Amino acid sequence: MKNLEMPLKFIWDAEHNLMIRKIYDHQVVKQIQQMMSVVRQRRNHLPTWINPSIKKGLEAYFRDDEGFKHHRLTNVANRASPRSSKYTDGLHTVT
Repeated sequence: MKNLEMPLKFIWDAEHNLMIRKIYDHQVVKQIQQMMSVVRQRRNHLPTWINPSIKKGLEAYFRDDEGFKHHRLTNVANRASPRSSKYTDGLHTVT
């Protein structure tokens, strides 16, 4: 069977360019964060998309950088906070 590639083309009003760009950038950042989280959590696994020398540099950064450690621990604490509505199953009432 022949593999057919069909280019996708989307058209929208120019007035929406900024909002579409913001949405795209937000989604890309989320995807990269997820990919890097997997790299950090599964240190003994080397994804095919990452160069081994880059992986070693990232491991050193995750292990040694105090700023990264501080941000990671702050984020963990914030996610576990009862004030975080994302983790209250909608039971938290904001007044």
